[in-house]
Formats: sequence, C-alpha cells, structure tokens
Amino acid sequence: MKKCIFSWTKAVVLKLKTEEFSEQEGEIFQEPLPEILLQSPSSSLDIAPDYLDDVPVSSLQRGYYLGKDGMTKWAVTEPSQRVRTRSHNIVLEAPGPEPKGAARLCLNIVDAWNLIFLSEDLQLIVDCTNLYIDKRKKNYQRIRDCKHTDVTEIRALFGLLYFIGTLRGAHLNTEYLWASDGTGSDVCLVIISLSRFHFLLACIRFDNIHTRMERREHDKLTPIREVINNFLPE
Repeated sequence: MKKCIFSWTKAVVLKLKTEEFSEQEGEIFQEPLPEILLQSPSSSLDIAPDYLDDVPVSSLQRGYYLGKDGMTKWAVTEPSQRVRTRSHNIVLEAPGPEPKGAARLCLNIVDAWNLIFLSEDLQLIVDCTNLYIDKRKKNYQRIRDCKHTDVTEIRALFGLLYFIGTLRGAHLNTEYLWASDGTGSDVCLVIISLSRFHFLLACIRFDNIHTRMERREHDKLTPIREVINNFLPE
C-alpha cells in the first residue's frame, strides 16, 4: 500500500513540475508522460506497478531508458498484453526438423531411439560381447558370474547409462548409486546388480575379437568400425 501511494505521489509531483516548466518556457512537451502516470489517483493506487518506484525521474519524463549507444530506447512501462498478436509473430509450424519416413510414426522416445540403434546393431553388440565373455570364463569359478548377455540386457544397460547421466553421476563412485541404505538410486538397484553392471561394462565389445588383429593392420578404428558404419547413415 505504501509503495502504491508513493508511486501516485511521485506521478502527481512530476506532472506538476512538467506543467510549471511548460508555462515558464511557453512550449509543450512533444513526448507525453507514460499512460500509467496519467491515470486517476484511485486507479493508480490499484494498478501502479512496483517497478516504477526505482525508475529515475528523467526516464519517467521521457517514458523510456536510453541505451549506452545513445540511440536504443527501452520502454519504462510494460507493453499492453491485451493486443492482437502480429502476423509475423504467429508460429504456424512446429519447431525443430520435420520428421521424415519412419520418424513420422514415432509415438515416444523408445520408438525414436529404435530408429537410431537398429535391432541388427544391438544383436551385433550382443554377439561380440558374448565372444569376449567366453574368453574370460576361465577367470571365474562360478558360471553365473559370467553369463551371456542378450538384447534386452544391453538395452537396459544403455538406458541405465542414460539415467546415470541425468544424475550427473559420470564421475561418481558406482557404489554410491547402488547403496542399499536409502541413499542410492532405486532405479539402479532394480534394473541390475552392481557386479553385473561392472562385468558388462568390462566385457562389452563391438567387433569380433578373434579377427581384430587382421583388420587392425588396415583400419585403426576396427574395434568399432562396423557399428559406426551402420550408425552414421541413420
């Protein structure tokens, strides 16, 4: 209430000074006061914005702030919201690239993701990973600690990596994420065990490890070449 009274008083004083100056100089100001300052006292008490309290008198007289370049003008009062949107400001098309082909049929994030990572690529990753798991089996006493993976588990692994990224956990100790004392993530605990998570990250492969040495002589990107070639055209 005090701020409204102060705004109205400031407007009245400013208006009186303007009229007095006009009588002395015998001329009329070309730029009128902002509309908000010329309203009746009763209406000003109700709608006078608080942000005008800190506006310099010189800016109130002009009705705008003058930029540092001496040319740019910034309005003191907010523009009216009860106006028709100009035709050039009306958005007629949805933002972003226009979907083409199969992308038009995507209904959710999973459908869009499946267009990037095809089932053939995921199956290639599963086959190559299982080959490496077979190579490491001799280092484990229990077979259940080195079981083969499948497409469903690889999808879950990728999804879990996305989720950990949203938590900004790239440099976080994974034991904190899998903590069972209530401080960890329920999503991580439900999807996969910590030991299996570490095992899959250590074993995941994108090419046939038995023929890698032959291919490496001609291509330094041979560990990921086949997946990259399938991924880039998409």
